[in-house]
Amino acid sequence: MTAAAIGDSIAIGNGVPAEDAWPLLVAQRFGWTLSDFGESAAGFTAKGLNTHIFDDQVSAVIRVHPDVVIVGATRNDVFAPTATLKQAATAALQRLRAALPKAKIIGVSALWGSDATPAQIPVISQTVKAAVLSVGGSWVELGQPFTGHPELVLADHVHPTVQGQKLLADRISRAIAADLAKA
Repeated sequence: MTAAAIGDSIAIGNGVPAEDAWPLLVAQRFGWTLSDFGESAAGFTAKGLNTHIFDDQVSAVIRVHPDVVIVGATRNDVFAPTATLKQAATAALQRLRAALPKAKIIGVSALWGSDATPAQIPVISQTVKAAVLSVGGSWVELGQPFTGHPELVLADHVHPTVQGQKLLADRISRAIAADLAKA
């Protein structure tokens, strides 16, 4: 099976070796071949370092026709009004579903880091979750596993260490396995 990831700097493993990024670790556990289209600073509304938003990543994913698409909600959308985020996430996911009607779409909640989580982060997750579920996708709610655990993030208090990436991969893999067992 093939898989693709849509995400931000956490999804590409910013600050750790590329082979330790959680999407690749998850793909390896399921025997999937992964294309990771994540981009630092990107979101549904936020332009990444290469000026792409998640809708641009959707275009890249559509070109490779994967069996599984993992979509990470992101802290990078923290400054977007909720209505704007809802519109952008819904449009991107509807376009993804229309182009890949048989793909399994898996959404993953937004992460903040080791510092106190702003109130907008759960709103981002709920907004993206609604968009993912509206196209028949499934959702992985991670909560905030790094809050109060600076040892799991780099000195920037945001990006997971190798251990933090492995923790994410374990939690996401367990949720995916449980979801696949239901199917």
